[in-house]
Amino acid sequence: MGNKPICKIDQCGKPSRSLGWCGAHYMRWKRHGDPTAGNASPTTKYGEPLAFFLETVLLFTGERCLKWPYAKDSFGYGHLVIDGRDQRVHREACIRLHGDAPNSKSHAAHTCGNGHLGCCNPTHIRWASPAENARDKIEHGTILRGEKCSFSKLKEDDILKIRELSGQISQRKISKTLGISQSLVSLIVNRKTWRHVP
Repeated sequence: MGNKPICKIDQCGKPSRSLGWCGAHYMRWKRHGDPTAGNASPTTKYGEPLAFFLETVLLFTGERCLKWPYAKDSFGYGHLVIDGRDQRVHREACIRLHGDAPNSKSHAAHTCGNGHLGCCNPTHIRWASPAENARDKIEHGTILRGEKCSFSKLKEDDILKIRELSGQISQRKISKTLGISQSLVSLIVNRKTWRHVP
């Protein structure tokens, strides 16, 4: 029997379990999108993220985006553990600077559109309704709709083709040609989905 492979993260030394990482690094990758996020990073000292949050983020007044340099989730938003609870950094900054959320549905919205890139500049964050936040995402081009969704089978060209063929051939034929359901074709033709495509 040969030697068992070890985790590919430098200085880890634990046995490899999945994707070449040990169990701890694999779980951090699964949770944060980075196997060295959080305490798994040999360069991050205990308490360093909280100190950065308190001493840099909350006091920052610059106009540029301030990128969170520590753990991020799979959507790119910074995360921080405060009093044993995992928090999104931008939401915690919004609470501390603007008070509690107006209601349980309020979003901590970014005026810069760079929350998914880890922006935690408190001057870029405000309380917004879900509808206001959705409008911001459309304006910034960050909303995941249409072909931006990784699970979408269709492209904008397909939508235009479906609408062009509607009335010329049956929706059933269109659906078989594209490998989608007839009900989806109907939703597209009646602009109940893919409404953003002119």
